[in-house]
Parts: sequence; C-alpha cells; structure tokens
Amino acid sequence: MNYIMYHGKRYTPAQYAVIEKALEQQIPAEKIELLLCPELTSDRMNEIRFAIKDGLTIEQIRQFADPKYEQWQMDICRIGLRNGLTMDELEGIINTEDYSLDNWGQRRRRLQELIAQKNNNSKACGS
Repeated sequence: MNYIMYHGKRYTPAQYAVIEKALEQQIPAEKIELLLCPELTSDRMNEIRFAIKDGLTIEQIRQFADPKYEQWQMDICRIGLRNGLTMDELEGIINTEDYSLDNWGQRRRRLQELIAQKNNNSKACGS
C-alpha cells in the first residue's frame, strides 16, 4: 500500500483524504491535530471531523477521539455530546459487551430517548 507522509506520520490515502477535507474546510490547526492519529481509521477520523463541524469543543472531542473506540461508538458519542449528554450517560449505549449489527438500531433509539429525556428535563427546570 502507498502511504502519504504528513507531519512526520504515515497515513493511508483514505486517511489523508480526511485530513485534506479538514484543511479545505479551514478547520483550525489545533482542531486538525485531533485528526492526526494514524491508528484511527478514516471513518473514525471523519467522526472527529464531523464533531469539529458540529461545534464540539476540543475537550469534548478528546473524550472519544481514541483508537479504542469504534466508528459507531464515536458516532453515538458525537451526537450525544452535541445534544448535551455526558460520556457517563452514553456509557450504557457504547458498551461493546453485546454489540452486534442487529442491535445498532436499538442503540440509536436509546440515544434518541436519552436526548429527548434530557431535553424534557431541561424544559421542566425552566432552562
């Protein structure tokens, strides 16, 4: 496989394409740094790029910008954090003990339920 060197690290063409997209979108350098982890797949790097575009803070993104998380976990974290949930609240959804493609929809429904519950609690408190 051909690799592309960027900032002293080797990336696959798919990974480098994500970096190029981030540069085209004029994402600030300190946020692009979050993408620069060759251990992440291009899909995982894209989840970080989406989180940046969604307006998540560097601190929020660092919570899930880790090769230990699969792309589907990062997606749930990104959406949950964007909607005011914490990583502790998301833990039950992103656990891998019983993950299968068959229950992906169940996890997404649970995420939507948590978001709705959070929104209802905020309204009830007058926020």
